Amino acid sequence: MRRRLRSGLTIFGFFTAAGLLMFGYRYLEYVANRETVSAWDPFINEVFTGAWTAAALFPLVLRFARRYPPGRANLERVPLHIAALLTYSAAHTTLLWFFRRLLYPLFGLGHYDYGIMIARYPMEFSHDVVVYCVMVSIIYLFDRQVRAAQLEAKLASARLENLRLQLQPTSCSMR
Repeated sequence: MRRRLRSGLTIFGFFTAAGLLMFGYRYLEYVANRETVSAWDPFINEVFTGAWTAAALFPLVLRFARRYPPGRANLERVPLHIAALLTYSAAHTTLLWFFRRLLYPLFGLGHYDYGIMIARYPMEFSHDVVVYCVMVSIIYLFDRQVRAAQLEAKLASARLENLRLQLQPTSCSMR
């Protein structure tokens, strides 16, 4: 339980940090263009909705990526990942719309208009492709590192057992 909580907080922290970086970029873009905007606007867009909805969807991507790992030997899984990406993007875009419509009035920003939704889905898709690919890549690389560490630990254990057998050959034959 404690390890899961720590993992969840780490993931939440990672997505929050990414959202804060995007917030900084977006807010400074307004400043650089001499546009007046409440800091809450890009904060809600990039952290509250953008990053945190991606974080909420991450466990589903994690489960899927581990069940259907990508790789050269698994090229038949590419269509599955394309379907998962499309699903992720549709869910993420819908959650963006929902939470922004909810949060804008709460923060005194008035009614939120996401524009024409039929255009928003493909617009957000390009961003979601990058996010999904980064998530799956991190999962894949992390799992590879864990497997490599486990194999190294097994190898070290086998070497130690081999050394023990060399030092005490008779005690092992008596077992």
